[in-house]
Amino acid sequence: MILSTDWFQPYWPILGLNTTLESRRCIQQGCREIVNQMVGDAKQYWLISFAEDRVRATREGVLSLAGRCGLDVASAEQLGELCRDRPDRDEREKTAWLLRSVTAELVSDDGLTSDVKQALERAGATFRSDEDFQLLNSESQSPWDRRIRDLTPDLPMYLSDWISVGVLPEAALNYILTCLNSEQQQVLRARFRAAAVRVTGLEEAQLPDSWR
Repeated sequence: MILSTDWFQPYWPILGLNTTLESRRCIQQGCREIVNQMVGDAKQYWLISFAEDRVRATREGVLSLAGRCGLDVASAEQLGELCRDRPDRDEREKTAWLLRSVTAELVSDDGLTSDVKQALERAGATFRSDEDFQLLNSESQSPWDRRIRDLTPDLPMYLSDWISVGVLPEAALNYILTCLNSEQQQVLRARFRAAAVRVTGLEEAQLPDSWR
């Protein structure tokens, strides 16, 4: 759905998709056709079929666009990653969002080395956008973008919010982990858990297992 919109088309590099204008238009049109098939006669996104075979068909349809529209290898691989079935996607996005929320605190944490702090700062600077995606989404008056908003009438900013609180924080988290060795990661997890306890008010034993 996000790749079918007009308002987000200039910002595909945020998703790791670096395309020519021609291939971008090809994928956008292909995604619109897939959205039409996915939605069918349903008036709202929440009412469409989420059966395994439908989800698989949608995923395969999007992936087929990589070859048809001439994506480069790196972008095709990233498209595959975006479409991959990941049971932990929601939990990881929440983890990444909380990490972003406590980054300023961690950068001032005496329990972290300068290398870890620099990785946190670089990630924050690299995977931050000055664009107001919610505004771009809400102000777009193209017929297609209005239709996409109408599919989630209770959450018209659903897609733009996902970019801001899901995609960008997770990209930052992935970057941080690639910059740190296993020992540094372990120390960061420990300090992150301590910060998470303060922010959430939960006991450490109540925190998700993935934060340990």
